Amino acid sequence: MSVNSSELVDKLKDSSLLLVSLQGMRSVLERELGIDDILISSDEMVKVALMAKKENGGDVTFPYSYISLTEIQGVKDQNPNKGNRKLGYDMGIDTATKDSSGRAYIFPVNISLDFKYVDNDPYRVIRIVEALVILSQLDAMYFDIIVNDNFRFHCRMELPDTEPIPLADTQSQQSPAGIEVAATFILHTFCGVIDRVATLNS
Repeated sequence: MSVNSSELVDKLKDSSLLLVSLQGMRSVLERELGIDDILISSDEMVKVALMAKKENGGDVTFPYSYISLTEIQGVKDQNPNKGNRKLGYDMGIDTATKDSSGRAYIFPVNISLDFKYVDNDPYRVIRIVEALVILSQLDAMYFDIIVNDNFRFHCRMELPDTEPIPLADTQSQQSPAGIEVAATFILHTFCGVIDRVATLNS
């Protein structure tokens, strides 16, 4: 069985490996940094949400953190992409439902993203910065996406150790007295479609 390009793109509405990858990335960051509820958003969307909260009489609660995607790049030299587009990969039989074998149409990608952590407690800020420096020296930020118990995608997050981690007052009316920590990550993962719901093993 083969699929054409339009069929493959249309399937993304029901199943997206990239979305699963982003959820896995968020879980790893929350685990390694010891923080909760990291948003996947943009600077502007966060500012709008903070402004709306202030206008409704609420206060900005610290800490808060979010991830913004800045760039995504396909990696053509790691995969036979043209053949994969047509035939996909055999995922094997789903042991839970005994269904016939499914297929995965996957393509390696590198995603650049910015992680921002804003807090008004300087001690927590120092702890987060220290954790980021340690993580940049280790190979601890990875996770696997497992489909049907036998098809595994290995995803890895890279925090370049040559980049400084800036610390700055936010200078924001929405979050006064906040200190912002910013770090740039690269997520090495896959995009595409799969036929089963994926589970994360981190």
